[in-house]
Amino acid sequence: MEETMKIIKSTIAAAVALALAGPALAQKSKDTIRLSLDEQIPKISTYHWPVGEAGQFYRRVYQGLMAYDEYEGKFVPALATSWKRINDTTIEFNLRKGVKFHNGNPFDADDVINTFAYVGSPKVKLRFKSRYNWVKEVQKLGSHKIRVVAKKTNAMDMALLAFRLLILDSKVHKKLDKKSDYGRVSAAGTGVVKIFSVDRNKGVVAGRNDAFNSGERKYFPAPAKRVIGIHLPDNQTKIAQLISGGVDMVRNISPDNAKALANHPNLEVSYLKSNFMVFFAIDLAGVSGNKALADVRVRKAIWMSMDRDVIIKHIVPGGSRAQKMKALCFKSAAACKWTKDAPPFDPAQAKRLLAEAGYPNGIDFTFHVISRIKEIGEAMAGEMRKVGVRAKVQPTNIGTYRRLQGQKKLQAWLIAYPAGSFPDAGNHLNVYFRGSRTQYMGADPIILGAMKKGAGELNLKKRAEFYSTAYDRANEMIYNMAVTSLPYVIAHTKDVKVGLDSLSTGEIYVNNYGWK
Repeated sequence: MEETMKIIKSTIAAAVALALAGPALAQKSKDTIRLSLDEQIPKISTYHWPVGEAGQFYRRVYQGLMAYDEYEGKFVPALATSWKRINDTTIEFNLRKGVKFHNGNPFDADDVINTFAYVGSPKVKLRFKSRYNWVKEVQKLGSHKIRVVAKKTNAMDMALLAFRLLILDSKVHKKLDKKSDYGRVSAAGTGVVKIFSVDRNKGVVAGRNDAFNSGERKYFPAPAKRVIGIHLPDNQTKIAQLISGGVDMVRNISPDNAKALANHPNLEVSYLKSNFMVFFAIDLAGVSGNKALADVRVRKAIWMSMDRDVIIKHIVPGGSRAQKMKALCFKSAAACKWTKDAPPFDPAQAKRLLAEAGYPNGIDFTFHVISRIKEIGEAMAGEMRKVGVRAKVQPTNIGTYRRLQGQKKLQAWLIAYPAGSFPDAGNHLNVYFRGSRTQYMGADPIILGAMKKGAGELNLKKRAEFYSTAYDRANEMIYNMAVTSLPYVIAHTKDVKVGLDSLSTGEIYVNNYGWK
């Protein structure tokens, strides 16, 4: 820690000297906000680049038929002005007239039909295919009237239409030899943000769409004329650029950096709540070879050994804005419900449970932690050691995590999951208990049965009742466990203003940046 602070202080000192030698241009007068990017972004595409920081751009460049207001728990018009459910598998939409893509092409039913046909085609390989291939067909009833028909009853159909199926300009898309170039060669959407350029090495230049007319402005603000994303490869470079005036904003900074930068006369650090969730999972099926973890008493002992209040207060970045999670979903997510909270901190009971399970001297396991949240994982391991649980922390990137997951080599892991990107309790359960993670979770029939019932129930309250069985079971058996939310920690110049999105209770997009 002391060495880290020395590095931070030396970086700040060097940056201050640089700033004094050559003051940055006044970006406020240009109405241009420059933010650092941790990742290179080669294209703005929800379909072909649905990762990380690209989302803060593409979610406001492109639009779905409607949007979802998490504050009010209701869908609101976007590219569709109204809709009605015809039957369990069919929804009829009246599309908004007079809307144009950023390139000037008019929007109509053909754009919806082309987009859905492309992403749903078996010939098109996409990372998250199930988000799109549930649609059987789109029926054209007129130039601005359609019906979306599902293959079977899908409780998340409206949410998928709002969050996942974002509409492309068919006139451009059809002409591309390489369809995945949409978002690079052209990134024309209908949203409040438009793309002027995107380059893997140079970054992203975006700006306000002053012609925006496909949604209420209260839901889609855009206070800044320009937002430029600049890829900066490491933390020291980001800090130096912020202090010297090379960028106006840096997201996801460490607690140490936040403390140091908060004392800078020209900077502020904003802490905002988010719907990023840090969740902890254990190989309960024993596929990794650590049989002790298959015993629910051992898993419960591990969980009850951790004082999450202390971890959140002292380790979690922006801990004052962090939420101590009681279950695996945020209350703002559709159909999120549970009746049994996660077991409380109780180290004495943890020791008793270990002894009951036949491990009075504790156990050992390997604990893979995504590098971004390494400090949280280390703090958790420190708490575990107090009751005799020896977790060997292995910081890892997402690629290595995926590889080890496929090789059945994960014993326990800690992930930062962007639950707010699709705030539906059914989707969260799919993330935790479907796909490649199923082999570790033991295919619990109670959870899978509740998921199946919920997936076919269109009534939101009834669906929440089904899902509560699954969330309660996860807490009871200590499967995947939600540790904490992960607040946004954003360092920025004092004249920059940041806030949560007008539709989301825990997301920030590029149209949420502005000036004081």
